[in-house]
Order: sequence, then C-alpha cells, then structure tokens
Amino acid sequence: MPNIKCLRCGADAPPPDFIPYSGPLKEAIETQICGPCWEEWKKRSVMVVNEYRLTPFLPQHREILEQQMKEFLGLKI
Repeated sequence: MPNIKCLRCGADAPPPDFIPYSGPLKEAIETQICGPCWEEWKKRSVMVVNEYRLTPFLPQHREILEQQMKEFLGLKI
C-alpha cells in the first residue's frame, strides 16, 4: 500500500499493517493514520482499558474505547 499523509503526526508514511476493525472505521484508519501512530494508539489503548476498567468484548465498553481512539488519533469519520 502506498504512503499516506498521517492526520495525527503529519508524516508521509505507510499505513498500519493490521487493523482489527472493519467497514468505515477500518477505511478511515487505513487512509488517515500511519503505522507508527497506530502503534502509539495500541499502547495507549491498554492504558485506557485499565483506566476505565473496560471489558472490550462488551458493546458499550467497545464504544468508549473506539471514541477514545478517534479522539487520540484525530480521526475524521
């Protein structure tokens, strides 16, 4: 996949290798976020899960995690 202009850091870099989402959210990450910023989010997401005591398989908790991700990455969906 060609490099993208990252919305979060402004770098011209390749997108993440693997995104565990589908649909519009996956497409937004692939086209707006570079691999290094995605790696930062993965580390931050562990802290968010622990801080908010989330159980990611619960829909309402997954919604909170996705909202935090959108804010952290500055995603435009």
